[in-house]
Amino acid sequence: MRIGFDIDGVLSNFTIAFTTILNEINPNCPVLSDNTKVFDWDYTKFLPVTNQQINQAWGVIKNNPYFWSSLETIGNLNPVIEFVNKNSYKHDFYFITNRPNTGGISSIYQTINWLRSRRIQDPQVIETNKKGTAAKLLRLDYYIDDKVENCNDVAIDNPKCKVYCVDYPFNKHTSWDIIRVASVIDYVEQIKKELER
Repeated sequence: MRIGFDIDGVLSNFTIAFTTILNEINPNCPVLSDNTKVFDWDYTKFLPVTNQQINQAWGVIKNNPYFWSSLETIGNLNPVIEFVNKNSYKHDFYFITNRPNTGGISSIYQTINWLRSRRIQDPQVIETNKKGTAAKLLRLDYYIDDKVENCNDVAIDNPKCKVYCVDYPFNKHTSWDIIRVASVIDYVEQIKKELER
């Protein structure tokens, strides 16, 4: 089997890091603990921030060479880590992200370090904004993301892939046969059940 994971919003908590930076720029902006409090990808639609402040926050991120490698995990990832490491000799695991380089350090390098620091052995990281194309070229059997557009692209470009979406307020509008799950742990549990058949 070939199994794919998005990173931010699935494994790592981008939201708390990003809103912490926004709060430093604008103290009226609350720090959000996770994606369950994100209602739109456009933060100006539900937070007291401007596009200029969002651009400032991205400027802070782009100057930080350790931003991606410093993110917190979303919950306890031990079941996911155990599953990946236990099965990496017979299944292929890919971590697919669309992160920009920051502080002159490659986003792939930072992501590999982040995964290794979580005890994932020899992670294969791909950086692309064309996740459907990546899923097709990698011939993925399973893929999880939190962005509906990415899920839809994978479903279109690789119809044989079982596509999962982490259920958040901002991604309720899936238009393809996407399987919604509460977390990446649920995704792994469903794959394990299918592998046991």
